[in-house]
Amino acid sequence: CESWLRCPSSSNELHGGVLYFHPSSLNDLHLLVSTVADLLEANGGPSGNQTLQGWAMLALSRLAESFAAIHSNASCKIAEYDAISETWRRVWRALVRTDLRYRVYTKVSTTNSLGELVLALLKKMVDMRCTDPQMLLQDVFPAKRRSFMYENQHQVWALPTFGDI
Repeated sequence: CESWLRCPSSSNELHGGVLYFHPSSLNDLHLLVSTVADLLEANGGPSGNQTLQGWAMLALSRLAESFAAIHSNASCKIAEYDAISETWRRVWRALVRTDLRYRVYTKVSTTNSLGELVLALLKKMVDMRCTDPQMLLQDVFPAKRRSFMYENQHQVWALPTFGDI
């Protein structure tokens, strides 16, 4: 019998704030994130399927939770996270690219809109430190100013949803 682990999750009220997951390898998770990122990029243009875009963002949001769960329950070295964190950076870049529609979706960020999904995915990626897993370590706080998130936060503030601020 394979073991399932429990992980606290603020987004899972249905099961009392607990997320159950089966720890896969970091390489397996990287393959999934990369595949969904490919879909996100390939379908982000003007002729892209909005339903597929929404499902891709929801899937990536769940994969971000899995990423954090694997990190908290694994003994991988930070260098082993290089490939997957670069893929998460590719997701970030896709969400803010001007030639794809995700950035424009944030003009309307009402409940159940694609704009809300874009913002929720960016927030989840920040919360779970997907682009900068080294930030999960307590002893690397001085590296914050060199992190991908810190250096690219201006892209989030430049989204249409923040245009009036």
